[in-house]
Amino acid sequence: QSLPGVAFCLLRAVTFSYFLERVPQGFTNYLPYAGNFNADAIQRGDQMAGEMDQDLKKSKIMIVDDEPIIIDILETYLANDGYHNVITVTDSKQALKMIEDSTPDLLILDLMMPDISGFDILATVRAHPVLFSLNIMILSAADDHVVRFRALELGINDFLTKPFNAQEFGLRVRNVLAARAYERQLNKEKESLEDLVRKRSMELAQKEAALEKKMAEMERFTYTISHDMKTPLVTILGFIGQLQEDLRNGDSEQVEIDLDYIRSAGNCMSNLLQSLLHLAKSGRIISEPQRVDLSDVARDAVKMTSLKCNKADIEVTLKDALGISSGDPVRLLEVFQNLIENSIKFVAKDTKPWIEIGSLKEGGRIFCYVRDNGVGISPEYHEKVFGLFDKLDPSTDGVGVGLAIVRRIIEEHGGKVWVESKGKGSGATFWFTLPDYEFMHKAPPVFTMQKHNTLKLNEKTC
Repeated sequence: QSLPGVAFCLLRAVTFSYFLERVPQGFTNYLPYAGNFNADAIQRGDQMAGEMDQDLKKSKIMIVDDEPIIIDILETYLANDGYHNVITVTDSKQALKMIEDSTPDLLILDLMMPDISGFDILATVRAHPVLFSLNIMILSAADDHVVRFRALELGINDFLTKPFNAQEFGLRVRNVLAARAYERQLNKEKESLEDLVRKRSMELAQKEAALEKKMAEMERFTYTISHDMKTPLVTILGFIGQLQEDLRNGDSEQVEIDLDYIRSAGNCMSNLLQSLLHLAKSGRIISEPQRVDLSDVARDAVKMTSLKCNKADIEVTLKDALGISSGDPVRLLEVFQNLIENSIKFVAKDTKPWIEIGSLKEGGRIFCYVRDNGVGISPEYHEKVFGLFDKLDPSTDGVGVGLAIVRRIIEEHGGKVWVESKGKGSGATFWFTLPDYEFMHKAPPVFTMQKHNTLKLNEKTC
């Protein structure tokens, strides 16, 4: 290290030691690691300075001076300080092109040169759209304040008068390079922070949007509960009074009618509570993701809905080999079951109803579909059907949570769900995506050499 650097470190250490000896008793408890601050702080500072010095030594430096002897001296000084990436120019007419071609980290420029002066080069560089921020140090034999002021007005970084001291020259070179290195680092950190702020702002906006959506769902949820639960409850309370009166009158036939109304209202409340329970569970996976054969899951869903399908005379077709995915088989069974039951609800009149279940594979995803020839869905309702408690036909069974449950389960599995339908009378196709387990766990191709020195893909490993 240089003598001034050592002297500065010693002065810093002595000053802090003097301070520690004279602070009030107990004050040092508020100075973390105060006891070994001297050595640790100096060591960390020296380490950081050393790392920066190593980076600065790699800087590209260009010297423009018409005196070869000055260039030789400067090259020697720079080499002694560890700077070996040095470009020299003695012809001022070639200087600008050389600067544009090499874009140095530091330009050491003489002012008094024939043909093109250093001032002209300096002015041109500062007006250049790319080179305007170049580090420039002026070396000049002119010790006139007018010359200095003009150079400073043109935006130089430092000014050194000839003749000069080697140590001073080395320190000034280092300071100019270090200042620009700090500036670049600050700009880099600024850009990084700005990117982080943008990312966090986007995440916050997405969370706010999701929260607003949840709040809207909660508001509708509260309204639906108060409305849908009130109707069967009023029915039960009303017929309890009627039941009491019929019992006093001994009207057994009317008692049975009263009980049927009460039973029907009770079943309505039970179905509503069951739907809400399914909705609450749909947002979470109840088991660890596992290998799931979607054909088996779809087949089970078809069995569970077979009575309703038979009652509606619906023909169900299950395509072979839907694919192997990864997820919660219980929740995926709900997806297929809800989509099949949705198709059952909206069969078209005067036509033989059918439901088709199949899939396509592309890019590591499985695109499953449940297609029907039912009443269809107008394009303006394609998104609305997945809303909570949204029923396009109020006369159908249920409270309008089936497709909302499907969306929640599929999104929990990292997929998407949507519907395709041209409108009334055209049927509907509900699509959803899931990860392709076989694609994710696919063995890499194995190549084997054949007799004719050609590469052949071993299909058994794919």
